[in-house]
Amino acid sequence: MRKLILLVAAIVTLSACGNKYQFIDGQTQGTSYHLIMDKAPADIQTKIDSVLNYIDGTMSIFNPESTISRYNRGENVTIDGNFEVCVAYARTASIFSKGAYDITAAPLVNLWGFGPDGRPEIEPTQEQIDSVMQFVGYRSIRTMYSRLFREDNRTQIDLSSVAKGMTVDVMCQMLDKEGVENYLVEIGGEVRCKGISSTNRLWRVGIDNPDYGVKNGAPQTIATLAIPSEVSVATSGNYRNYYTTESGQRVAHTINALTGRPSQSPILSATVVAPSCARADAFATMLMVAGDPSNLQSFEHRLIQMCDFLVVYSDENGNSQVYKTKGMSNFIQE
Repeated sequence: MRKLILLVAAIVTLSACGNKYQFIDGQTQGTSYHLIMDKAPADIQTKIDSVLNYIDGTMSIFNPESTISRYNRGENVTIDGNFEVCVAYARTASIFSKGAYDITAAPLVNLWGFGPDGRPEIEPTQEQIDSVMQFVGYRSIRTMYSRLFREDNRTQIDLSSVAKGMTVDVMCQMLDKEGVENYLVEIGGEVRCKGISSTNRLWRVGIDNPDYGVKNGAPQTIATLAIPSEVSVATSGNYRNYYTTESGQRVAHTINALTGRPSQSPILSATVVAPSCARADAFATMLMVAGDPSNLQSFEHRLIQMCDFLVVYSDENGNSQVYKTKGMSNFIQE
């Protein structure tokens, strides 16, 4: 039985240009979180824990008493507005990916060892995959009257690809309510900013280079983004969260719902800029699953009103290449 574990955050006062900012960090959803802000309320840690516990109690597949875990067990549950928004963003991403990205792939995620049951002793067989695929499909679920309906009672969902982004959005809503004017919130690579940093300029966010530490001389970051207020950034990648089978096959955590297998795309990482961090989170994962160097321009045209993105991919010679939408030039610092 696994539950979200919250560590006591360390609070450090940062000073620059005469401004004092507080730095708070901790652990959540199997990753780390960081908040930097000015004029934080005295009980900020309690409010942060309240947000994290709320997400854990609604969207965590690792908490057996969460709303999503109870739904996956077949119980009748009521979902709130944030849960419904996550499902809506996921559905949009599923449509753009033609079903490759799909939150109903939860049984496949678990089958391949990235769910609550942990890593399998042996690689799943095609027969096992086919048996699960019978009740995978985003078109089989719909939300109505604070309920999530499904055509097949065996259908389960996994919101891991959007929950961290939603956590960031809810955290920022809390900071706005508390009157915090300048902040940066980051959870597992998903970021949202407001105002200015302690250096009196827009917040800067670096995009990790997948080659860093792997190839000699590779820089730590691919690019640095300057993020204005009310803008979110989410990055998804397969170069860290994976395992290798006894046969030597590399199994990445991003599952393609059309094949029932881990994505074999040459995409190494996808960074998405969008108004909502939850949407950016879902679209970044979608690009990891459905993106390919040959169709990135098509995605740029189709997503032009919804987000901008930067994708790092491996070419036929094994070298990393970068594709970025025209709109990303508004954020990238040369």
